[in-house]
Amino acid sequence: MSELKKKISSGLLWLGSASAISQIVTWAFTILIARLLTPADYGLYAIAGVYIGLLEFLNEFGIGSAIVQKENISESEISGLFGLSLYWSTALCLLTFLFAPEISSAIHGPELVSMLRVLSFSFIISAFKNIQYNLLVREMRFKEIAKIEAVVRISSVIFSYTLALSGFGVWALVSSYIAYNLIQAISYSFLVRIRFNLLPSIKQLHWHINFGFQVIIGRFFGAISGRVETMVVGKLLGMQLLGVYTFAQVLAFKPIDTLIAILNQVFFPVFSRMQNEEHLRNQYILKVLEIELIIIIPLYFLMAATTSIFVPVILGPKWNTLTPFLSFFSIIGIFVFLASKATMLLISAGKPKPQIWFRATQLIALPTLFLILSQKPGYNGILTSWAIVYPTISIIYFSTMVRQLNLPIRTTLRCFVVPIAIGIIVAASVLAAKTILVTPNWPNLIGLLSIGCAMALVSLAVLAREKAGEILRNVRAAVA
Repeated sequence: MSELKKKISSGLLWLGSASAISQIVTWAFTILIARLLTPADYGLYAIAGVYIGLLEFLNEFGIGSAIVQKENISESEISGLFGLSLYWSTALCLLTFLFAPEISSAIHGPELVSMLRVLSFSFIISAFKNIQYNLLVREMRFKEIAKIEAVVRISSVIFSYTLALSGFGVWALVSSYIAYNLIQAISYSFLVRIRFNLLPSIKQLHWHINFGFQVIIGRFFGAISGRVETMVVGKLLGMQLLGVYTFAQVLAFKPIDTLIAILNQVFFPVFSRMQNEEHLRNQYILKVLEIELIIIIPLYFLMAATTSIFVPVILGPKWNTLTPFLSFFSIIGIFVFLASKATMLLISAGKPKPQIWFRATQLIALPTLFLILSQKPGYNGILTSWAIVYPTISIIYFSTMVRQLNLPIRTTLRCFVVPIAIGIIVAASVLAAKTILVTPNWPNLIGLLSIGCAMALVSLAVLAREKAGEILRNVRAAVA
């Protein structure tokens, strides 16, 4: 196995393991914290998070992607970016601190003033981690990143629980956010020392700023799109169905978001380094794509086939209205993956503009169609809008990526054949078993999931034995 393959396998293993362990611990403590705080605490923090979250997009400014993507980057460029980032972060911090009363009045009320002022310091703290972190990604030092991220997540949530236990209320959440960023900044700054450039050259950094601006515009459109969709759905369906709609998206998209984040974290620097070796890069892209699809498509088919049993067993009968939403978004999740994959590959190749088109189209088309089809009864207009818009623009976007990267079309399409076949076999087996295991209970749910997983493994062994063997060999090599 080549050195690159070892780095890829090791990176996936370390990041995946660290993410799994930290997720289990953080979710456990999150439940404990929720028992100590009130819904009003979470509501107040969420309102502050809307403003802070949007400014975090502007704070990073896409410079991290530019650092990883650029083939060659000098120390003077890095120190200049660090200086520019620190000036920009300081400006955002000062503006938020000074205008906190006005911002609070605009989005909620005076309760937010102190909270926004404290959270504003996270902008400056982030300036000491963003560039350092992306330099580690560029160098593919995933082991160090995995260790830091696991320690940061676990320590910050334990800190938050300690404060909540001591009666600090919403400030337990605020302090946890600051602690999370601070521990990251200290850790990454310790690993990566960067000289501060007091007078960065804008001319020297023009390419980075321009590239980062295009990346951040696409991300910003994506963030705005989600908020606009939520507002329109809430207006059309009411708060109860809005809660069902958003929770279904969390359940359907959260697992794949976590997986995509790990995969993109590893493969973005890999493909960026190969941007001038098109043939080799495309070979890797297609090989990785097929493996990813073999995991993702059967998983989502299994989710869609088991929701009618999963929902009442796991969440209780009061959530039965969630079933059609979760089944639907489980299939949409496949297109979410394709869009995310296209974004990562295009940016790694230095072509960020198509993602702006994709996000802008989503921002305009989905809410517009929601309103046009709102006369359909219940939630049918919302789901119909999703079914028309998202698969269409995702397929166009993915096809654009295939053309711009000169991927062979037939070979790319063949990557989907085995995963879709496995997914159909899994779904058909589970649906057939549901005619017998029809009652919503734990034994039937476990039985259906076991049947689905078993059929996936058998189908993989029959239809793609060589691919299954390659996956196992890479895992063994990474562990070794």
